[in-house]
Amino acid sequence: MSVTYGKVELMSDEYDGTQPLPVPNDGPSMHDLVIRDMEARKAFGLHKYGAILQANNGRDALTDLYEELIDALVYLRQLIEERPVLAVEHEFCPYDCDSCHGEDCPCDRLGCAGSV
Repeated sequence: MSVTYGKVELMSDEYDGTQPLPVPNDGPSMHDLVIRDMEARKAFGLHKYGAILQANNGRDALTDLYEELIDALVYLRQLIEERPVLAVEHEFCPYDCDSCHGEDCPCDRLGCAGSV
């Protein structure tokens, strides 16, 4: 089963098994948090620009999205740098540490097999 909203297919029920299924817990719903954040951004935009974001507003949404995604990637990279444990846990390393076996590896990540 898939869910389509307008022209966009939002999800499919096909599970590919690449990650474990989520474990239920007492934490808040991420959907509810995102909805709350979106409501706050809408109010902020209305206050700042005097209008809500709507289609056909004279801006190029693709350019705006591209620039926002670049900013998001920069913040993601900052997060990776500031939390080296995440880099090790998710096996992110800009170097091929498996092939250097720790010899003259430029990697300085905490716990990386190639760190010196």
